[in-house]
Amino acid sequence: MEYSPLNPDLNEIRLLTLLPDDDGNSSVGCILDHVSLINPPEFAALSYFWGDQAITKPIAINGITVPVTANLESALQHLRAKGYSRLWFFERPYWRRVWVIQELALARRIVVHCGESNADWSRISKLVALYGEIRRQKLGPEFSTCGIGYMEKLLSFHEHASNFRPLSFLEALLRSSGSLSTDSRDKVFALLGLVHDSRLYIPVPNYRQSVEDICLSMTLSAIATTSRLEIIPLLGSGCDSKTRLASWIPNWIGVEQLSKRHIGQLIEYLRTPQNEENSKSRLNSKHSLLSTTPVDSGWSLPKVATGGTTLSIKALLIDAVDGLTLTISEAGDDPCLEHLRSQSSYSNNPYPSNIYPVSNFLRTLLQDATLPNNFALLGEPLSFLFTKSLLLAKKLREHEQNWLLASRNLVVNGSSLLETTLRYEQSYGRSFRGYRDGYSSHSSLLGTSSCQAEDDMFQALQSQLSKNMRFMTTRRGYMGWVHTRACQGDVIAVFENCEVLVALRPRSEGGYLIVGDAYIEDVPNFGQPASFQSWTEIEIY
Repeated sequence: MEYSPLNPDLNEIRLLTLLPDDDGNSSVGCILDHVSLINPPEFAALSYFWGDQAITKPIAINGITVPVTANLESALQHLRAKGYSRLWFFERPYWRRVWVIQELALARRIVVHCGESNADWSRISKLVALYGEIRRQKLGPEFSTCGIGYMEKLLSFHEHASNFRPLSFLEALLRSSGSLSTDSRDKVFALLGLVHDSRLYIPVPNYRQSVEDICLSMTLSAIATTSRLEIIPLLGSGCDSKTRLASWIPNWIGVEQLSKRHIGQLIEYLRTPQNEENSKSRLNSKHSLLSTTPVDSGWSLPKVATGGTTLSIKALLIDAVDGLTLTISEAGDDPCLEHLRSQSSYSNNPYPSNIYPVSNFLRTLLQDATLPNNFALLGEPLSFLFTKSLLLAKKLREHEQNWLLASRNLVVNGSSLLETTLRYEQSYGRSFRGYRDGYSSHSSLLGTSSCQAEDDMFQALQSQLSKNMRFMTTRRGYMGWVHTRACQGDVIAVFENCEVLVALRPRSEGGYLIVGDAYIEDVPNFGQPASFQSWTEIEIY
């Protein structure tokens, strides 16, 4: 059957009308019309799965017999038997079709059919909410794999659209993780009609573009529109990418491969409007080193040669990775110490002498997340309370204890963490109980007990370990965290207009590959040596 062309000036669509079954036993008949969306008639959408193309049944369209799959023919038969001419149909095993997201979000009335049964969407929504609550309360393992988590995502799309709440592309991408499509490009294109910032990433969808070209153009468009570069260290495909993408280009099509943590982090960066004063304020609040980024000096966009994917970008190369721990997911009953064996014997101690050595470790370990009030006053006893409990693997779950087992001998400033803690304690001639008593005697200043302060810190540590990063030391003697792909010798760098430290992998043939994001605890004068203060244009492949 040949379709007559639609009139784009009238914004036409094709509308199928089911004909009644006069004798109760005839095959499906229907009429295919063109209607304009400028002044559309009442209609409903039928969402279905095409099914096995080898199994077909005939239906009549405008008097012409057309073979369709048994799935579609069966759905039309059931709907016609109920007296419907048009209806939304949603087949249960195929909730994960990516186009269902748009169909569900934009529909005004939804009826879900399964076989000969049907239910209004409001009933389905209540059922999903009930099962979701059961799943959260962990009342039974039978609810852990029933697909309720994904159904809750579908509900959120519908609720956003129904309440006219704006949804960003990154948020939609995160929620659609796990969706399926025959054409992988639809995993992006199907979301564009639902988000307020689609033109930031894809001004015009183009099915003539390859997946690689789409990912490249999306990344360049986002950088040009936002004037920010966090997208590169947070979502870049990385140095070990199994795709044909350059290491700095995110695989937007393979959303399952993108880190949910990194997408969430990027959403937070982009949520605040970009302007000169705000940028300087945020950079200074995040890290004194990052405040050297010339966000107020008319930065120029990174360059990509026509027809290529090599990125030319300004960077400040500040340090290099030395020692690394395992990630929490790598630590097992018999953890491998390969990363620790490769650590060099650097003994640099760049931290100011007025900061307690163990406090440096503590601040870095927690990324300064939940240090109590007046920590500067009581940091020494509190540091030892927490750190010694930590090194004794108290209050930790088994996989966290395994991580500590592999990490406790990490060399920092010439000594292992365990040696540093014990030697410093002995030099002061204080017992572990003495530190606890010293803290408790001033607990009124903090408004919390020593046990509560420790518990808060352990919760912060568990949250930090769940990010699955590697704890690291650098050649200049600093401590920090780095992406799981990191290895010894990777370079730590700062990009213009980027609030995230970047780990780079030097290439033997020149240039760099993106490893991922990094974190180094902020300390005074970190970036002052002249050798690290020259902004250099580098190439990233």
